[in-house]
Amino acid sequence: AAGPDGRLYLGPDADANTMISVMDVDTGAVVSTIPVGASSSAELPLVAVANNLYVAIPKNSGAEAELHKYDISAITATQIITSFLPTGAFQMDVTPDEQRVGIRSFQDSKINLYNASTFSETNNYEVSSGYVTVRFAADSQSALGLYRPDGLNGPGAIHEIDLVTGEISRRFVDRNVTTQALMALPLDGGNALLVYSDRIKLLGAADYGAALPIILNDYCRVAYVDDFSSPSSGWPIRVSNGSTYGYLNGEYQIYHANTNRWGALSINQVIEGDQTLILDTRVANGRIGSQGLLYGLNNDSTNFYTFEILPQSQEWLVFNFDSTGGWTLLGQGTSGVINSGTGTNELKLVAQGGQFLLHINGTPITTIARHNGRIGFTGGSLQGDVDLRYDNYTYVNENCPLPTINPGAPVGDGELLILDDHPLIGNREGEQR
Repeated sequence: AAGPDGRLYLGPDADANTMISVMDVDTGAVVSTIPVGASSSAELPLVAVANNLYVAIPKNSGAEAELHKYDISAITATQIITSFLPTGAFQMDVTPDEQRVGIRSFQDSKINLYNASTFSETNNYEVSSGYVTVRFAADSQSALGLYRPDGLNGPGAIHEIDLVTGEISRRFVDRNVTTQALMALPLDGGNALLVYSDRIKLLGAADYGAALPIILNDYCRVAYVDDFSSPSSGWPIRVSNGSTYGYLNGEYQIYHANTNRWGALSINQVIEGDQTLILDTRVANGRIGSQGLLYGLNNDSTNFYTFEILPQSQEWLVFNFDSTGGWTLLGQGTSGVINSGTGTNELKLVAQGGQFLLHINGTPITTIARHNGRIGFTGGSLQGDVDLRYDNYTYVNENCPLPTINPGAPVGDGELLILDDHPLIGNREGEQR
């Protein structure tokens, strides 16, 4: 930890785990030490803010800890306060305004907040055991948590946590990087730094979602809307085997010149809570094609689910695809609420508890079992020359008002999945990219 007057505070090594060394950075000399008592680990979380040093000292193999605060305005440190932490301290940070100490506990999946003056606990948030580090932002009102959804050696996800509500206000999931994510650091202006074992990724404020304002104390999280007016909003642009995927005149287009073609697209967004996915679809030239929502897409794209419609016959279908077993039809039906011809159809998936509610044009159609995972949309051809259009892709927390439609912000490299063996089209050639 970097302290005042050019002093560096170094945690103990494995052979001397009871002292913190105070080093003069100009000379490299150890000018003082701070005895911290017996520790059951050679790793002590240290944070220095202004003239204060905060130290979490592991006890009982890390299952417990002591939290110490020292005045380090002078070379010789003076202890101010100490407190016992029954759940241990896996990682620690202090808000820049020195109002809160945040502890990622060792025994449970919580972030505990303590008053920085009294060390009394003020709040705690339940988080997944996949959380690795939590760092406070410069405004002292939010924190960035690094979450590795695929385990401790997996790629990273950033969760921005509002310290008032405890809600996740923004999210970035990076599943296209295979190296280990180490930490997420907040920067000025809402930017963030995602540190990997072999690289650093700088994220702009818009790259990991957009926060909705608090309205009448009803906090809303993870709002993302794309009207496809910006070709840089992150969806694939590709021409493959007579099929075109890209932006056209303020919409997204999937054009299949040939019959029996099917593709799906996804970006770095995941349904893992009570979120809603909404998409406007239409067949621009009235030909026979399928359009739908993609959900439950796993990391290697070998398993996913779709909710699709055939507008010309007013049919809806729910499928599961597994690379080992192929396609399984989970549900189907017809509905007069589906607009045929070139009319627009709004498809909506509402994640609610252990189930997904599927709607077409505001009408509930069916309820299915919940399957978390990446999301996106689909398009297939049962005739040649099928022009499929998409607009107003909306991804928002279920209990929030829908945001104003704006051009989407890039959220990562889009993925295009081409499987020309869909049961609707019957072509068994098979191609995946």
